[in-house]
Amino acid sequence: MVPPPFDALPVGASPFGFPVATDRKAGLLEQIRRSGVEALNFWAVPHPSLPVAAFPAAARRRETTVVLPVHQELRPEDVQRVGKIVRARPRAPDGSLEWVDDIEAFRDEWERLSVASRNVFATWQWASLWWRHYGEGKRLRIAACRDQAGRVFALLPMYEWRQRPVRILRFIGHGAADQLGPVGGPDERLATATALRRALSEARCDIFLGERVLGDEGWNHLLGGDVLTREAYPLLRFDGSWDAYAATLSSNFRQQIGRFHRNLTRAHDVRFRLTRDHDDLDADLTTLFSLHAARWQTDTTFTRAEKFHRSFAEEALTNGWLRLWLLELDGSPVAAWYGLRFGGAEWYYQAGRDCSFDKLRVGLVLLAHTIRTALNDGVREYRFLRGDEPYKYRFATCDPGVETLALARTGAGQTLFAGARLMTKLRPVRSVVRPALRLEFAG
Repeated sequence: MVPPPFDALPVGASPFGFPVATDRKAGLLEQIRRSGVEALNFWAVPHPSLPVAAFPAAARRRETTVVLPVHQELRPEDVQRVGKIVRARPRAPDGSLEWVDDIEAFRDEWERLSVASRNVFATWQWASLWWRHYGEGKRLRIAACRDQAGRVFALLPMYEWRQRPVRILRFIGHGAADQLGPVGGPDERLATATALRRALSEARCDIFLGERVLGDEGWNHLLGGDVLTREAYPLLRFDGSWDAYAATLSSNFRQQIGRFHRNLTRAHDVRFRLTRDHDDLDADLTTLFSLHAARWQTDTTFTRAEKFHRSFAEEALTNGWLRLWLLELDGSPVAAWYGLRFGGAEWYYQAGRDCSFDKLRVGLVLLAHTIRTALNDGVREYRFLRGDEPYKYRFATCDPGVETLALARTGAGQTLFAGARLMTKLRPVRSVVRPALRLEFAG
């Protein structure tokens, strides 16, 4: 329908219209007009200085091109409506949705699709353990998206977080996960977004909260939702060894990393130890949580979720994903780094350290060791996950961010969503309005 080269839109492009090729230009323009859409008879008359006979391809383009409107106010459903108007004949249905309320269902497809997603928080292991720990009393709403051939190309792992006064759906895994979204590969993103809008309609969802979706994947545009929050999500992307990467750092920072490591080795017997078997896992996790608590001197979301993380670490070790590093000086652990290796990336999730060794920069030395090891192992992406701490940007090469979206699907949802947004602007009356609306977008 959209002719080349216009059928491939570059990332970041902002067109004012989409050209459509047709052999019935006059009839299509009239058909579009009767449907209430203003199309453009683009380039109907050539420029007076153009030698028309010398450019037959341009003449053919003028005779067969209609331009459809594109602007920021168009919602995804508006674009679909315009597409249906100009389509020459009805298109076959876009596949189907299959709903299940059992986390064990579609496990094989889930594991296949999570690999395509390259998101460790999209794995069946993460979702199933999260549901076991936090899903009690909630209704599971998982939709399998099938194409016309019956193939499952995406999964939508959701649950009903609230039913009254409005029905609110969220992705499984929120809170503990730093990146969420549908489970599937990037090639199916448009079809997945279409299926998700359909699923929200079938589930009679008033409000959908899509938390921490990757910012550069365009979910807010694909779904037509509002961006509630945007959080930093720095990444290090580099195709090469640690030495080659270190050469791209500032001379001062590169020298600091080397000096801190040498200072440690001169004063102590230094050992970097990676947890490799289940016999060591429980004790090493205890060390991690102890050092994390020592670093922060208070309860954190990580320590409050200790049971969940211990369960997931077991699964991660079994599947070969776990990266739990301990830095030991003279046989005693002084720093710990907890992460995962999945989808060709290293995921830095949490850490802790003995603050009495801060002058020796044990945290930075251990962090640099994990990056060095990952790059030398052939990993080409190191994810620092959420947070805009300055130390991350000393290593990171880009930051796509993660966004939390809200999509109000019904009148009731729109009313309460508008009220929730008003609360953030009228902070003095927030404590009064919030209980009245009974909406809790966080948590």
